[in-house]
Amino acid sequence: MIKNSKLYGEEIITYTNNSPDNLNYLWLQIDQNIRKKNAPSLDKNSSGNSVTQRPSSFLKNYINGPLDLVFIDADKINYVNYFEQVFNKTQPGSLIISDNVMWDGKVINKPDFNDETTMALQKYNDKLKKDSRIKTLLLPFRDGLSLSWVI
Repeated sequence: MIKNSKLYGEEIITYTNNSPDNLNYLWLQIDQNIRKKNAPSLDKNSSGNSVTQRPSSFLKNYINGPLDLVFIDADKINYVNYFEQVFNKTQPGSLIISDNVMWDGKVINKPDFNDETTMALQKYNDKLKKDSRIKTLLLPFRDGLSLSWVI
């Protein structure tokens, strides 16, 4: 699983502690200080799963795949870019999960032209809807979660 994030990574810690043993996780973290802060928690996960932290640029240059599960939760303006980078490393049956796709409901309205994040998420959601390489389901709870299966 790949998690691309600028936050503290509570999700990756939860995943590793609550998933089957002997899985490999790659967490791409934008902020080096956060990578250092989370290293002790990740080393102590109780499942025996491996977690490797790398800078976000690692995805484009060093991941070969195939990836079975990808969780996109990072800067929203680059969601389309992240999707394309990981898509080429997936296979039929892979799942790409995207967080915050409803963006407090702002994505259903015409955004303020200064609201780049909302406009980027609208573009991303439209891409998920029209992309014939995937089947997508939107889960409308909290801030929205999309599940896109590679076909």
